[in-house]
Amino acid sequence: MKANHSTSWLTLSLLLAMGCGARTPLDDLQPGQSPSPLAGGATSQGGGTSGTSASLGGSFATGGQGDGDSRGGQVATGGRVSSGGTQPPGGTVVGGRGGSGGTQPPGGTVVGGRGGSGGTQPPGGTVVGGRGGSGGTQPFGGTAVGGRGGSGGTQPFGGTAVGGRGGSGGTQPFGGTAVGGRGGSAVSSTAGGTGAAGSGGTAGTTSCPGLASNEELIDDMNDGDRFIPQVNGRAGAWKDSDDGTPGATMFPNPAGLFTMTATGDGCTGYSAYVYGGPFVDTGATFGFGIGSPYNASAYTGISFWAKIDGGTSSGLRVAFPDKDTQPDGGLCQAGVSGPTQCWDHYGYRIPAPGLTTQWTKYTIAFSSLTQDGWGRLGAAFDPSTIYEMQFQIPVDAKFGVWIDDVALTSVGPVPLP
Repeated sequence: MKANHSTSWLTLSLLLAMGCGARTPLDDLQPGQSPSPLAGGATSQGGGTSGTSASLGGSFATGGQGDGDSRGGQVATGGRVSSGGTQPPGGTVVGGRGGSGGTQPPGGTVVGGRGGSGGTQPPGGTVVGGRGGSGGTQPFGGTAVGGRGGSGGTQPFGGTAVGGRGGSGGTQPFGGTAVGGRGGSAVSSTAGGTGAAGSGGTAGTTSCPGLASNEELIDDMNDGDRFIPQVNGRAGAWKDSDDGTPGATMFPNPAGLFTMTATGDGCTGYSAYVYGGPFVDTGATFGFGIGSPYNASAYTGISFWAKIDGGTSSGLRVAFPDKDTQPDGGLCQAGVSGPTQCWDHYGYRIPAPGLTTQWTKYTIAFSSLTQDGWGRLGAAFDPSTIYEMQFQIPVDAKFGVWIDDVALTSVGPVPLP
């Protein structure tokens, strides 16, 4: 009778082992998704980390990168690991850990891999579902979601079945969302055992970008007022203007004082925000004075963060009135037309497709500035005589433009005042 009992358990173990096959690389895909072009093939038992699916007891699989669309690309999903297999009496069966979600460009979604199930554990052992993978990294306004923990499997006769732990939400900088993974289910535990649902994953972190070592802040707008900080000889205030097209409006109202707008996220705080149009004569402008004039010859350019509302026309131009184009410089003529007139400022037009609906950093070198050619032409832009920094809205454009964290840049570390 004792020999027959051993033979029965051997038969049961063999049957359970035959039921635990490796999953295919497509097991982790949701409806409507495609496999990542960067994902590797399936890994074998105990294999490495580059495949999309790991078989019996193998290491976790890493998710591929999202597609080339830099704004709202396809979901990048971490690989799903297979079940922990079958463990003879008294042992522990642990499902594999889900793969990380990889990296997804701005606006998309990164999902960590789902942990494998804990498999089946005969009398007295413990079955633990796999831990979900981390959500990876998702910059600028997207969502990073931790992987779902694997199920705890089936545990008969007095053992314990524990659902897998959800993966962490990954890292989400500059105003996005990091969501912890969902805990796995306990499935079942029979004949006196215990079953516990897996714990949810951690929510991850949200980080905010700062200035580079070669940047000196002009204004981050977080004091909420229209004045730029008076630092290193800079002084001025934000303002806006339009051409007065009948029926067209602009916010803030150019007839009043410029006001900053709360962004609603923890990184940017307040920003310079304008919207309105269309203005059909000369367009609209907003920006700030910086000096009378300000000497920026120790710097090589400027940087700023920007985004637009949906439906905004492209063609924003960043301009810098200097001694050749500003009436205060005494070299051009206001109120006339022709080759001596003022206002043909040096500037740089953001190339198509222009700004996007996601916060993006732009850096403009003073050496790249040019004039349009309809007014007084200078020999070259003179950064030692800057009066203002302007953001010029093109003619006949509808617009909603956000600007934040304007800074001066240099080749090396910021020069001492």
